[in-house]
Amino acid sequence: MLISTPFAFVFRCVPRLVVVMILLSLAGAPATSSDFADEDATMSMKAEWQSNYRRLLIDVKLLQRNAEAARENYARAKRRNYPRGGAREQFLVDEKEAIKELADVQLEIEAITEKGHREGILPGWFAEVEDGPLEDPQPAAKAEEEEDREGRNPLYFDDE
Repeated sequence: MLISTPFAFVFRCVPRLVVVMILLSLAGAPATSSDFADEDATMSMKAEWQSNYRRLLIDVKLLQRNAEAARENYARAKRRNYPRGGAREQFLVDEKEAIKELADVQLEIEAITEKGHREGILPGWFAEVEDGPLEDPQPAAKAEEEEDREGRNPLYFDDE
């Protein structure tokens, strides 16, 4: 019985071994140990770049919080008698230092992304860090509570 399909001619003329080899090549070559080593190296490089980028983003968050706390402390100090003089002005100095450090960290972020792109790092690696949750840094300098009565005359407290 003769098969009249177009593949019948191929199977009659080409040895089966060649067909098997072609099918295997289309399916992809089996993974070797060097492929796994390359993948491990890539994953460790990805983890290193992401941890550096994550650290910088956490620094930005912490410095923004420090600047805001210093600003709030200065505003509260202006409304009260204490702290005075240099202690009150220290809040302004702290805010300016935090803002300066924040600018430096933002320059580092730009530098690390630029360096990463030059070295062939995929932009998605940085996006994963930005999209993912960042661990909340330690609390910044604690701003004084709103109901702080320190430095006030107790005769004028309104105890309700």
